[in-house]
Amino acid sequence: MNDLPPSQPPFSWLQLALVAAFAAVGGAIGYVLRAMDGNEPILFWKAVVEFVAAGFVGVLSGLLCSVWGLSIVWTTFIAGTFGMIGARATTQVMQRFVWAKLGLNRRSQDGNPTQ
Repeated sequence: MNDLPPSQPPFSWLQLALVAAFAAVGGAIGYVLRAMDGNEPILFWKAVVEFVAAGFVGVLSGLLCSVWGLSIVWTTFIAGTFGMIGARATTQVMQRFVWAKLGLNRRSQDGNPTQ
């Protein structure tokens, strides 16, 4: 099975930018909702950081979905969901995927014996 990405991505750079923007808005909304749930003040600078971080995660998820050959609808759905749950949680999920894809075992890298 060929695991190399296609030479020509199925999405244009404009579509990828729109997916990132969608994820970024989701990140800002997710931050506001989490702050409201925790009865914390909503800080503008934190919302901006969440917006930018979620946009970056949106690009990563868009590229990943492109490699998987998913439609733009699925890609936007996944990127928006990742944006809403937050960049930190999403990077943890993506990190597991990358470690597995590279054939690395986190436990053996941490000095713990593998099971």
